[in-house]
Amino acid sequence: MKLNCKPGDLAMVVRHRGGAAVGDCRGLLLHVLHLAPTTTFKLPNGELSAPGNGTHWVVETVRPITVRTNQGRVYTTKYGISADANLRPIRDPGDDAVDETLTRLPAPVKELLA
Repeated sequence: MKLNCKPGDLAMVVRHRGGAAVGDCRGLLLHVLHLAPTTTFKLPNGELSAPGNGTHWVVETVRPITVRTNQGRVYTTKYGISADANLRPIRDPGDDAVDETLTRLPAPVKELLA
């Protein structure tokens, strides 16, 4: 399965489907740390996390967010997991990148006024 993100990416949350975060996280910037283990594990802040399924990333948000555990405890953190499908990476496309809008539109021409 091809994933959108890779470790070290800066990414933006583009979909929010519930989860532990309290409130809508769309637009939140975060750093992709590594794939989430497929067994229960501890996040970098020491909190226990549910396992990933091979498509979830351990992430660090650029600002703290409020989350709720399965037991109902609410706390503020910068660490969590997120499904790859909910993220859009933000990265340099490289020197050979092509602006696709220029391939669909005619080249601009200079108009001469009479």
